[in-house]
Amino acid sequence: MAEHKRKNHIPFRLNILFVGVFILFSILILRLGYIQIVQGDSYERMLTNEEEQTANVEAPRGIMYDRNNYVLVDNDLQLALTYTNTPNNDRERYEIAHDLVEFLEIEEDDIESVNPREWKDYFLYTASIEPTGDDDEAGPLRDYVANIVSDDEASELEDDEIYQLQLDRLDDEEIMNSYSESEQQAVVIWAEMLSGYNHSPNRIATGLGEEDAHRLAEMLHHMPGTDLMRDAERIYLMANSSPNFSAASVPFRRNLLVGMLGGGTNVVIKSAFRILRINTRKCFGARRQS
Repeated sequence: MAEHKRKNHIPFRLNILFVGVFILFSILILRLGYIQIVQGDSYERMLTNEEEQTANVEAPRGIMYDRNNYVLVDNDLQLALTYTNTPNNDRERYEIAHDLVEFLEIEEDDIESVNPREWKDYFLYTASIEPTGDDDEAGPLRDYVANIVSDDEASELEDDEIYQLQLDRLDDEEIMNSYSESEQQAVVIWAEMLSGYNHSPNRIATGLGEEDAHRLAEMLHHMPGTDLMRDAERIYLMANSSPNFSAASVPFRRNLLVGMLGGGTNVVIKSAFRILRINTRKCFGARRQS
């Protein structure tokens, strides 16, 4: 009798298991249907916006040796601050430029090197993001820019033509003199950040000291797109003893590079190892056998 009751419990438990599996599969199918039908357009837009970008980062140049393996040209490793532009990040770039003022030393020559167009572009962008007043009234910069081109003129022009007319009527000297020293320094950094290509690191400061690099490293996570990278400056250890040396005299080839230097010197570069060696054999134009 007890054995008969035990056998009756087995089909009942199997039925519960099958019902549970059926409910779980039903929930899964409903969820997949909801994602594909209701949220399908949203995921499709996300997929369309996803792009794979390749960033080009320069590698240090090769070291040059003479025939006795003495170094002729070396690299002095330094630290550089880079910024990588991305589309539609104008406000972020503007804020980062102001944040970097306290970390970077901007000389007077750097301020004078900013071209007139950059001063005007910065001024117009600053006006475009100026907050409105309590009564939703335009701020002084917005109001000033709005009066550069009259409503009658603007009604007959496209947006890019209005912008160009605003640029033509602005005075870059007046803009520069109206800014404080820190604001002028921010313009220098902002213009340098704009000079790079999208998705490629662009140097905005080189030769950073160790202390400045440490301070910047602590703040990089607050400034998206910025990074510290190892840079190199060429050092010509025997420049005075090799007056005829010129990089222009070294033509490039695919696997093995052979060129000539003044005085009958032959140059060989093995691109796989990025090492240039100078040999005093007079085999001009001849391809060296490996």
